[in-house]
Amino acid sequence: MAQIFRRVCSVVYVDDNFENQIQFQDATLRTGTSFQIRPLFSAESALAYLTYLTLQQPEQQHSLPAFLLCDFAFQAGRGCGLVAAIRFIPSYADLIIIMLSDFHQGRSVAQSYSVGVNHFLRKPLTETRLDILVKALYSCATLYPPRFESLVRLPEYLRCPEPVPAFSLT
Repeated sequence: MAQIFRRVCSVVYVDDNFENQIQFQDATLRTGTSFQIRPLFSAESALAYLTYLTLQQPEQQHSLPAFLLCDFAFQAGRGCGLVAAIRFIPSYADLIIIMLSDFHQGRSVAQSYSVGVNHFLRKPLTETRLDILVKALYSCATLYPPRFESLVRLPEYLRCPEPVPAFSLT
């Protein structure tokens, strides 16, 4: 009998709302997805954690996250500041960053994309939709190489409402 192996994906989730963190973790349990979630509640802890990962010796280095989820409005709107700071860490220039927020007016979405967010998702209103979103994230993250373009098919996906110049480190 052949064995099926699941790939464990590391994900960093930055949100200062404990309930949101628990809901996401519960959805991973309900759906049987093998996420290794690093819940962080502040921009400072997220930057410290990511910096720590880059400073490890190659033989001791933990696996880099498959993607980072970030709430737009955490810590009074510091989500975009965190994204911009992460984009200046060379090891994370290509890290997939997904804004997951219930604060999704046009300006917040455009601002998120302008600082380097790859995708913006509204927080689902129901447990069922959250489960679907978690499964979609897992499917994207476990592709080789990981590809997140299929997220655009989710009703929670928000495109940038206006053209935004590509984010650049220069």
